[in-house]
Amino acid sequence: AKTKLATPPSPAAAPCTPTCVPSSICCPAKEELLVGQTTAAMYIKYVRIHGFKSYRERTICGPLSPLHNSVVGYNGSGKSNFFAALRFVLSDAYSNIRPEERAKLLNEGAGATVVEAYVEVVFDNTDKRIDNEKDEVVIKRQIGNKKDQFYVDQKPVTKQDISNMLETAGFSKSNPYYIV
Repeated sequence: AKTKLATPPSPAAAPCTPTCVPSSICCPAKEELLVGQTTAAMYIKYVRIHGFKSYRERTICGPLSPLHNSVVGYNGSGKSNFFAALRFVLSDAYSNIRPEERAKLLNEGAGATVVEAYVEVVFDNTDKRIDNEKDEVVIKRQIGNKKDQFYVDQKPVTKQDISNMLETAGFSKSNPYYIV
């Protein structure tokens, strides 16, 4: 399978997907940790998308900065679908979706029909905020016409398991205000 890495846009060719870059690439200002902070908090390190909405080919966005990132792209390049992919995995926005709604999440572009899609969100867990011995924790959601499955580090789990894991790590549904 082809893998498309999101890279900074070149003036010669318009990218067909948005570009995720650390803001230090876009802005000359040096990134710094907050005063007294010795390491960055847990953060999203990579997002991998395949077959979801406008992302037909496997697309890897990252490595992302632990501090600031920008998502940029031309109109229609998939910026909104990138954030929809994050919501698809991490929020309740796509809970209890009917088969016809699920089919709309699969890429409908030209070519062979896409029958499955997935989104993986890779968290840096070096600070061990998530109760897991690994330095990276991968949360994945995979859908098909009749399939809707969540995984943590390739092990099948329920949406409630993921909610509980994130709640334990400090991401509370009662305080849903996070900068993404």
